[in-house]
Amino acid sequence: MAYEDYDLSVDSSQPDELFLFEYDGDGSRYTITSSAYDVDFQANTYKAVPVSRSNIQSTSEIGKNGVTVKVDRDNIYFLRHLAGSLSYNTVLTIFSMQPDTSYVQAWKGVVKSVTRTTSNIEVVTSPISTSANRPIIHRKYQVQCPHALYSYYCGVNKSMYSRSGVLTSASSSVLTSTTFAAEVNGWFVGGDITINHEKRMIIAHTGDTVSILDAFYGVSAGDPFTATAGCSHLISDCDSKFSNHLNYGGCPWIPSDDDLTKGKSFTY
Repeated sequence: MAYEDYDLSVDSSQPDELFLFEYDGDGSRYTITSSAYDVDFQANTYKAVPVSRSNIQSTSEIGKNGVTVKVDRDNIYFLRHLAGSLSYNTVLTIFSMQPDTSYVQAWKGVVKSVTRTTSNIEVVTSPISTSANRPIIHRKYQVQCPHALYSYYCGVNKSMYSRSGVLTSASSSVLTSTTFAAEVNGWFVGGDITINHEKRMIIAHTGDTVSILDAFYGVSAGDPFTATAGCSHLISDCDSKFSNHLNYGGCPWIPSDDDLTKGKSFTY
């Protein structure tokens, strides 16, 4: 029987659902199923764990067609997402499989938030199509450079400004290492640090210590890391720090005041 034949039958339709989470950070996959037993499907083994989801709906407002998945509150995979902001996209695909192993893709979306409640962890997703519904950003004149550091338009070679080392200590959002001390104060501010395929933004750097925007989950002394230099997006930084002023995308010579009206007041 085809999947549709089962689906139209009140008695025969007993689908199990397979949840495939794909994390862009390290390319890892997390696979679980609502079945009472583990399921092998498309070269992955879906582990049987307590899991439920909200109804899949279709409305004229794409952003409201999200699905919430609930798992045990001690689920190790999602606990790491609670440590800070979601560094990379996690894409969820839900397959519905009938007893004869016929299946359909029932849902595909992007994880938007992870919340731990008193009884479970709630994973909120939005449809994959919402990414195509975003407004286009128009470039505007501004003093600071609009290019993302190390991007194609920036042109700075990221490997030249990356530093690898080992943590001396890790406490909340403060990390220490002799690698940080090898650069002048502030060199890493605005850059990022990657540990165990998780990335965080560096917001302060003094000596051998940096502070990050969100704490890592399960990080301790001895863990290896890679940290990159940050940029203030001012032409002075672009020139002296990266020797990249020819690619500077801002307009640093825009006057801050109109010379014709500076220091004058008008009454109408």
